Amino acid sequence: MSNKKRKKSIVTRKGDAGYTYVHSGNKLRKDDLRIEAIGTIDEFSSFIGMAKSLVEDKNLKDILEKLQRDLLILGTQIYGLGFKKSKRKITSRHTRYLEGKIEELEKKFSFENFVLT
Repeated sequence: MSNKKRKKSIVTRKGDAGYTYVHSGNKLRKDDLRIEAIGTIDEFSSFIGMAKSLVEDKNLKDILEKLQRDLLILGTQIYGLGFKKSKRKITSRHTRYLEGKIEELEKKFSFENFVLT
């Protein structure tokens, strides 16, 4: 018999009946808007990760990585809504940073009515 600890599995064999447990231990329906929002944020972050892997410009890679980190904060913040306060939150500082970077990039590209020309 081995003294190794058995790895904990992600399979519970209990089923979920349409619910998922969140960090707080509370149970949410899988169609809860918070779960949908978190999934959408995760998908957006994965697209950013793919873009980051294709970009060679270090400055742009850094911007994309910061955006991914901020999305992680946002997802965590949404995840805890109604249960407990998140330690880290998206604030106006995050918004100002992103707006500044958008303004920098707009100077490099020609946009007309939100369409790249």
